[in-house]
Amino acid sequence: LCTSTVEMLEDVKEYIVGFYESVNAGDSTQISTAYDNWNKFTEKHFKQSEWPTPETVSPLVKNDQIFMFLYRGLWYRHYYSKLAKDVNSDIRVGSWQNYCALFDHLLNVKKPLALNLPAQWSWDLLDEYLYQFQEAKSRQKASDEATDSSWDTVTVFKYLHKLIEKSNIKRTLADEEKGVRSSNEFTRSHLYTYLGYWSIINMCRLNIILGDYFLALKTLDCIKICKKARYTQVTAAHISLYYYLGFAYMMLRRYSDAIKTFVTILLFISRIKQFQTRDDSKKSDQMYTLLAILLTICPKRIDEHVNNTLKQDHAELVSAMAHREVEQLFSYACPKFVFVVPPTVEGDDLTAQSSALDLQRTLFLKEVHQQALLPVITSYLKLYSSITLDKLASLLENKVDKETLRTLLLCLSHKSHQLRWSSGSTPLEGSWELATNLDFSIEGDMIHITDTTERKKYARAFLRNATKLEEVMKDLQRKF
Repeated sequence: LCTSTVEMLEDVKEYIVGFYESVNAGDSTQISTAYDNWNKFTEKHFKQSEWPTPETVSPLVKNDQIFMFLYRGLWYRHYYSKLAKDVNSDIRVGSWQNYCALFDHLLNVKKPLALNLPAQWSWDLLDEYLYQFQEAKSRQKASDEATDSSWDTVTVFKYLHKLIEKSNIKRTLADEEKGVRSSNEFTRSHLYTYLGYWSIINMCRLNIILGDYFLALKTLDCIKICKKARYTQVTAAHISLYYYLGFAYMMLRRYSDAIKTFVTILLFISRIKQFQTRDDSKKSDQMYTLLAILLTICPKRIDEHVNNTLKQDHAELVSAMAHREVEQLFSYACPKFVFVVPPTVEGDDLTAQSSALDLQRTLFLKEVHQQALLPVITSYLKLYSSITLDKLASLLENKVDKETLRTLLLCLSHKSHQLRWSSGSTPLEGSWELATNLDFSIEGDMIHITDTTERKKYARAFLRNATKLEEVMKDLQRKF
């Protein structure tokens, strides 16, 4: 442990003082450079040890309150990242108290603070806040609640709500759509604008890990899902948003939207592969896992590059789904769920996190089991324009009687109709559409099948190219 400035390495001391001066001067370029260099110094000097303690650093930076809030945040984040095994209740409570003090300081001012944090840093600040909340809650039991009030769910919600309100970000986003510039001081502040914006995304994440998927999507009403949205400025935020958005769609049985969301972000990740962090790679693997599950439940044609990557680099996922190992795959790919109130558990065999996971996993597996036979039935229906219930029942490997088959067909009809999002609408909105290219009706004991695939019209393409060829021939004749 570093207990005095004497024990601190000279280059580390110079870095911290330079970091403080950059933050104090408000130079965004210098702050970004200093912030990026934190990881370089970590790899060089503190890969398996802690950074100099806040008490050691404080005299070097003239006991500057704001910088010390930020330094403590980085110090605790380093502890969680590199020294995870040594994280104890004191570290958790200390980090919680630092977040509370920082947010209170940001919120209890009449004018915006002259603090020019890069968008990446403000994202990391709130992303780590939610991560540490999940980590603390996953270890907490009902018996701890009376003695430990840190990482309280209501308080976490409260700070996210207050940051959204203080920044007036919802009004800002609405004004940007109209091309209007707000006169609110906090709206014009880069720091408050991004803290408010990231708070919306992390509010969505918080609702998802608590199991409220409807409210999670409702939270994103003010964020426009498009290529030029503000979240695309920070890669980690972009990936995180699409991961939680796709997962919420999956749990709400909007499988087409979930597949489209995951394919879109996985294509994006494949283009920035050389810039990926370890967390980005893990999120990518989780999304490929969820995509494998979704394509089994709701078979669809997807982008060729993503499909090839899934089959070649993640062949074990396809194999696992063939053997119906949904439970293990879901457990790996889902977020770390938590309960609002830790459950009462006898003994130490069950943690709050595992029981929260059990609840969400059971609900999803129930849905999967309901659809176990549906892809097989669909594959047979594609071969016929009409077929009797008796004949279809005889084709199935798992023999079912006629009435059970009728029930399964009604189930297939119900599950095939899904809400589908369209560009320009909010994430929660959508129109009811067929998720497959197959529609059918039952008349007595006869099933009538209709292929709804839109056929490509080649006539116009031929006419257009024939006209172009004619113009080329005329040009050649004039030249020669």
